[in-house]
Amino acid sequence: MYTMESACRELLQIKCREAMAFLPQPPIARGPARRLDPIRPFGQRAAMSARGLFRNRDFRLLFAGASATNLGDGVMMVAMPWLATLLTRDPFLIGLVAMARHLPWVLLALPVGC
Repeated sequence: MYTMESACRELLQIKCREAMAFLPQPPIARGPARRLDPIRPFGQRAAMSARGLFRNRDFRLLFAGASATNLGDGVMMVAMPWLATLLTRDPFLIGLVAMARHLPWVLLALPVGC
C-alpha cells in the first residue's frame, strides 16, 4: 500500500541521491591508509598560524567579543572598589563591595555544577 509516509521516504531517498551526486569524491588512496578529518574537506590543512585564524570572520567576531568582555571585567574590577573608597572610608564596606562581585559565583557554582 502506498501511503504518505512511504511517499515521503521515497522522495527523501531521491533527494539524498541527487545531493550526493554533486559532492566531490575524494581521490583513491594509493599507499598506507590515513585517517581523514571529517570536519575539513579532503586535502585541506588546518591553519596553524594566528594570521590564518584571523582570516575567519567568526573567529574575529569571537576574539573581539572576548576582548571587549575581558576589558570590561578589568575596568569593573578597578572601578567598583574605587567608587566605594570615594563613598566611604570604612575598609569593611569596601571589602564587602569587592566580595559582592564574586558572590554569584560562590552561591551558584555548586547548584549549577561548575
